[in-house]
Amino acid sequence: MNTPIGGKGNMVQPLVQRLTVQALIGPLREGGHVFALAEHLRPRFRPEGHDAGLAKQDVTTPSRTRRQTEQVTEQVVPGGTEQVRPLVRLTDVQWTIVEHADTPRTLNELLDITGYKQRPHFKAQHLEPLLDGRVLRMTVPDKPTSSKQQYVLTANGFKLKALHEAVGAQTATPEDQQTD
Repeated sequence: MNTPIGGKGNMVQPLVQRLTVQALIGPLREGGHVFALAEHLRPRFRPEGHDAGLAKQDVTTPSRTRRQTEQVTEQVVPGGTEQVRPLVRLTDVQWTIVEHADTPRTLNELLDITGYKQRPHFKAQHLEPLLDGRVLRMTVPDKPTSSKQQYVLTANGFKLKALHEAVGAQTATPEDQQTD
């Protein structure tokens, strides 16, 4: 378990000092540059005779007659945050929003463009996933309910739009590409 610590002295020295103070390592010789795992940790991390180190530990198992308790697997954190689902695939409505959000648009403009009437449903199902996925951003992020609030593409949104248009151009049929 004796390991010379390599690297530049000015980078390694603070780490060595911290590990020594935490009693995790100790110098093998006074003033030396070779350190060893602290004496009290050696039985636990012994590469050979691993079972001998475990035999010294006081491990008790519950008896069959003693009542065991069930362990809770979920933890509930008061005021915990909801996990954001990854944006894997855009809906047709979301693609329509992306196509028109290269300039800032109000919520009413986006509702008109997509033909939606229900604001809460539209926001929850289409707008918020784009915001959470960082495809869109708010122009007034400090005031999400501001009457001046508008939505515009982020840099990632512009890349996504360009990629979608490039893929659309590649999959277009020759009849679609003809102009009169």
